[in-house]
Amino acid sequence: MAVPGAVPSLAEAVKAYTDWLLVERDSSPGTVDAYQDDLGRFLRFAAARGASASVTDVDRALVEAYQVEVATARNRRGAGSGPERQDARAERIGPARRKRLLVALRSFLRWAYAKRAWFDGDLGGAIDLPKLPGRVPKALDEEPRTQLLDDLLSGDELQRLRDRALILFLLSTGCRISEALPLDRRAASADRVVVRGKGDKERVVELTERARHALAAYLAARTDPSPALFISLHRGRLSGRLGHPDDAARPEDNRLSVRGAQAICDRVGRAAGIGRFHPHQLRHTLGTMLEEQFGDPVLTADTLGHSGLGTVQTYAKVTGRRRREAYDRLEDAGL
Repeated sequence: MAVPGAVPSLAEAVKAYTDWLLVERDSSPGTVDAYQDDLGRFLRFAAARGASASVTDVDRALVEAYQVEVATARNRRGAGSGPERQDARAERIGPARRKRLLVALRSFLRWAYAKRAWFDGDLGGAIDLPKLPGRVPKALDEEPRTQLLDDLLSGDELQRLRDRALILFLLSTGCRISEALPLDRRAASADRVVVRGKGDKERVVELTERARHALAAYLAARTDPSPALFISLHRGRLSGRLGHPDDAARPEDNRLSVRGAQAICDRVGRAAGIGRFHPHQLRHTLGTMLEEQFGDPVLTADTLGHSGLGTVQTYAKVTGRRRREAYDRLEDAGL
């Protein structure tokens, strides 16, 4: 039911909501971008049904229809040459993606009701979220971790030095890749580094001696003017001509991207014989090692920048080896 008075279009309302997230809630730009992408799907759905001229065109029937659409929609993987090939590559949206789409819509609708009074009731209450199975962080086990570190220690060319520094930095600090890539090289001048994490919160992370030496060797080998701590070496970018006078004009252009960091993990993982892995697995690996070595969830949460202890419980699930070792000792004691 429409609320009396001037109201924006649905697209304008979504823009107002994401602006509110950025300014009032101080959400990270990455979080805001994700909400924009997720709500963009709802905008297209509503527009196709003639319900986008005004935000108050949205009603319970539209919301329920969208839930059905999300539950039955299929993602297209890769570009095919025709509909047959596209259909062959199609697959259902997974539970995690469905939940994210619906969480974004529910949050928007509740904001529109509580903060703007564009609706007579809370339409977000009509949204049922899919239940997700409990996920255990995929840490690197001891053997592949050892293989990776042993393989990284060889080689002194710039790419190798950069890859070694990045992997050891992520593994020793537990940083998210989104926290590591914005760092400038001056951040590596101390044993402890200040990073900016979720919610724009700052925290101090520690570096192991091996990670400090790797960073020092990598930075000593660089001749480019970029302030970025981790740089791309792709020849299609400025960093392909490190030290070239023209690089000084745009020194920021060679900052390593998230896609570039993933490519590094893919390459070094294959070279070490452990297969591809994701940069975030290095964060999970540190969390698991901390729990195995100390069993102190407060220490683990503080090191990884978690605001509470709930997330840390997932690392404890990974450390079943400690539980087995405890029972071995109990059996040795005659129990």
